[in-house]
Amino acid sequence: MKIIDLLNSEHGVFLTELEVLKRMLDSKVTTKELKAVVRTIAKAVAKHRLVEERTIYRQFKRKFGKNFPLIKTMEREHEKIEWCLKHIESGRENTREIVQTFIRVLEEHIQKEITIVFPMIKKELAPESLEYEFFSPKCAKTTPS
Repeated sequence: MKIIDLLNSEHGVFLTELEVLKRMLDSKVTTKELKAVVRTIAKAVAKHRLVEERTIYRQFKRKFGKNFPLIKTMEREHEKIEWCLKHIESGRENTREIVQTFIRVLEEHIQKEITIVFPMIKKELAPESLEYEFFSPKCAKTTPS
């Protein structure tokens, strides 16, 4: 399976979850309920980001340099998402407004990856470098007989 296909399938899930989160904001659920849903989404987004960073973004940086404007933009968006999550969790500020910012930034980030970053990666990187191995031999555990 191509790593980009895997990541895009996760993008679809995130966009669906964000739609649920928007409906929750409209329905006046409690801050505690909002935080619980954001926390769940954040865990999945963190794992997703780790896969991106260890695979395609690492290669993308090697090819274009870490100061390539598109890379810097995506990194700033990752930082903004992290900022939102920290502030939502702390609950010190207007949580609903920050949740709205989180939704907007994450949606824009995902759309940028889908429409700009991933097509560019597909075009510029070798196809074999985009294969994703679900089970690495290094991670396989053997059980004693």
